[in-house]
Amino acid sequence: MSNPIYAVLARVFTWQRIALVALPLGLSFGLVSQAQAASLTTSLWNESTDGDLSDSGLTPTQLGPLAAGSNRLKATFNAGELNPSPDYFTLEIPDGFALTDIVMPEWKAAPTFEDIAFFAVQTGDVFDFVVPEDRSNANGLLGWTHLRSTQVGSSKVLTELARSNQSPAEAGVDAFYNEEAETYSPQQLVEFPELPDNLRALSEQWVPGATGFEEPLGAGKYTFWLRQGSDTNITTDLDFQIGALDGAKSTPEPLSIVALGLMSGAGLLLQRRRA
Repeated sequence: MSNPIYAVLARVFTWQRIALVALPLGLSFGLVSQAQAASLTTSLWNESTDGDLSDSGLTPTQLGPLAAGSNRLKATFNAGELNPSPDYFTLEIPDGFALTDIVMPEWKAAPTFEDIAFFAVQTGDVFDFVVPEDRSNANGLLGWTHLRSTQVGSSKVLTELARSNQSPAEAGVDAFYNEEAETYSPQQLVEFPELPDNLRALSEQWVPGATGFEEPLGAGKYTFWLRQGSDTNITTDLDFQIGALDGAKSTPEPLSIVALGLMSGAGLLLQRRRA
């Protein structure tokens, strides 16, 4: 007969729950080092296996608290007329931690190449921002930016969200556009010669109104919106990187993440039995 303790733990804890619950505790109490945390990757959501993220900002997909280290989300979205599929999701940054970076390892477009998409964030667990008819302001947004293929592998996404309360010239984002406009391959320029000019023209699309924030982004719930304004499907892989705030304990210890998770599960089991 199987051990009932193992059976309960198997039902209660998946590997992802262990990472989400145990790792922040381990960092906070000095059981897990920052280096160990940084090497861990949690899969938040992958639309190819987990299904479509919510198409409604009022009922975004709730992805729960982020784990220390990398938190990967892979989404395909558009906002065209044939089959519109924007994506809305809510993330929670635990107390004592902060969002230190958003890296985009991958960008794909189908059936034709598309270089630019829209990415925005509001504070809280819903996204109720409505784009004004005249597109004159971003009132109500915490931050926004244009995602683009030329950001792949860079650390610009979070910075651009944070500085979106400033014009691209004031925020230094103009320099990003100009640098990236020189990085298209010869083949891309033959097929799409307008790419550099389209990228530089993003400066003219900035509107005021976003709150902006200081990096890193602190604890709380935040809801994000991914949108591409045509029928082209954009697939991005976003890595939300979480680190402990200064002052949090992060002394390396031999206790593993799995062991910490099992200890937590055993504690819950004992509490249940005593009850």
